[in-house]
Amino acid sequence: MIYLFHGDDAFLSRQRLFDAISKYQQVKRLSKKEVSLENLATFNLSLFSGMEKRALVLENLFSLPVTGLKEIIKLMIKLEPEIDIFIWEEKVVTPGKISGLGKNLKTFSFKLPAKVFYFLDSVGDRTSKMPVVKLEESLKTYPAELILFLLSRRFRDLLLAKVNPESLKGAPWQKSKILSQANKLNLEETKKMYLKLIETEWLNKTGRLGNSLENELFNLVAVSTDG
Repeated sequence: MIYLFHGDDAFLSRQRLFDAISKYQQVKRLSKKEVSLENLATFNLSLFSGMEKRALVLENLFSLPVTGLKEIIKLMIKLEPEIDIFIWEEKVVTPGKISGLGKNLKTFSFKLPAKVFYFLDSVGDRTSKMPVVKLEESLKTYPAELILFLLSRRFRDLLLAKVNPESLKGAPWQKSKILSQANKLNLEETKKMYLKLIETEWLNKTGRLGNSLENELFNLVAVSTDG
């Protein structure tokens, strides 16, 4: 069986993935950089011993170039009768792409509530305190770690919109929204905020933040709204 975990709520989808593969005695993971036709072509089921439940996990498969993706999926479908395959995507996978994964497929989609998107879209608005208000609302439902992850991803996209807009991925309306939001920020402050978010994530993971993550997020968002 092939299982697809995808959606904007990457935090929850990853949690559900970990819950699912915890039932397997043997698990082999391939990161985005490791997923390739060559690696799957040389994939040897003998890496797994005995008759225990076995799982192969592929991360961000659909971020690979289209040219090689079709061949990789063909190979996955051949492997599927022998081993359960889990695909984790940090974003929504379109129905057209999902249909190519074969008949033995179960999909699990995880969507963020509208309030979180309202917060992300409001960042950079200097005409009101809306970003701070929306952050407070979002933190009532979702952990600060998820908000930090989403905010970092948004500023990554905003930075791309500044330096290389052609590299932006997503539907036309999504690209248009990011480009419009990027116009509210200058390049230097966008870069500075993105680096600060990366630093905050590292300090939080290593226990060196010296502040609660919630308070740090409020401080960062407040800075982004100051004119």
